[in-house]
Amino acid sequence: MKKTIITAFFAAAAFSAAAQVVNASAPRLVDGVTAESSAISPDGSFLVVNTADGLKRIAFDNHSAKVVATAPGASKLAVSADGKNVIYRLNHYDASHMRTVSLESVTLDNGTMATLVAPTRNLAAGISSARGTVTAVADGRTVVCATGSSETSGKLRRAPEAATPVATINYGHLDITIGADTKTLDPLGVGSYLWPSINPDGNRILFYFVGRGAFTCALDGSDVQPVNAQIVQPVWAGNDVVIGTITTDDGLNFLSGALTAVSVADGATQRLTPDSIIALEPSCSRDGSRAIFTTPAGQVYTMTLR
Repeated sequence: MKKTIITAFFAAAAFSAAAQVVNASAPRLVDGVTAESSAISPDGSFLVVNTADGLKRIAFDNHSAKVVATAPGASKLAVSADGKNVIYRLNHYDASHMRTVSLESVTLDNGTMATLVAPTRNLAAGISSARGTVTAVADGRTVVCATGSSETSGKLRRAPEAATPVATINYGHLDITIGADTKTLDPLGVGSYLWPSINPDGNRILFYFVGRGAFTCALDGSDVQPVNAQIVQPVWAGNDVVIGTITTDDGLNFLSGALTAVSVADGATQRLTPDSIIALEPSCSRDGSRAIFTTPAGQVYTMTLR
């Protein structure tokens, strides 16, 4: 019996070593914050959350917080590549309850707000940001704009730079937009695609295909590679790791949510959160060294991954 126990111990240790995808710290709760939406900055130095008190900028290291703007209903937060602006979606309803969606921006240092895309019924899910510009796709057209610079004081202007590639979802289809050209990829055929993003190197798309799991592909839709069949809400954590969550539910509520790191190279997985936390909607820094996630109750946690 003793030999069996020892053998099992070493087998478990070997498995843990093989599954060490990242060197993660324990999740750290941001006390006193209940968030409706959240995102981490590309450099990992801060996070932004939308709360009942307003849009807050929270330092990653010491969790000090500052309200930067009032943005009721802001969702799908994203921090611009230069860390100066928060981009978000906002729902609008007319007298007949018809919903449209706009893309908005707020400058973090002064709270100046600007509308990037006017309310529309066809704002594709997914944006990209580079060199002070934001690229989105609305009504089938590429929208590139600069926001929040001292020259524009937050007012929208058409940017002279070429659009950065952006992967978007349009009525369940996976699209890629490069410059003014938008093309439907649907690399796994017709179905429902979700959560698209392009890796930091700019050469692979991460996406989720309902019923089959998370995959990556080249920008032209070729070279489709499986990531994991179970994780949902996948995001890049650098170029070599994907972070997502494995959930269970009762049809109405989440029963569990295990934040999980997956090696893109070999599919090795590593659970990052305990059973006591239902982890949802992760967001990672560009280099994959830091991450945040939320819970169904709106709690926000930070983690160091490398």
